[in-house]
Amino acid sequence: MERFIERALLHNFERSEFEPQVKEQKVRIFEGIDHQFKKNKFKTIIEIANKFFTVQKAEDKEKIVIITLWESNKEEVDLWISNQ
Repeated sequence: MERFIERALLHNFERSEFEPQVKEQKVRIFEGIDHQFKKNKFKTIIEIANKFFTVQKAEDKEKIVIITLWESNKEEVDLWISNQ
């Protein structure tokens, strides 16, 4: 979560811009089980202010836990575009 806050400040966006897109999950990639949170782990790609970010999260039906996010690489951006 600390990494998320740090990066959100760096890229100047707020959680309210971010959360709906994380829930919508236009691109969702299963990454196995997160043993720390005991939930399924996914990667999802979102766009905020014409910038692409990849979010790693752990989730179940009740809760989504943001683990970290980073600026998407070209492969991730291409994947997001192909799913539109």
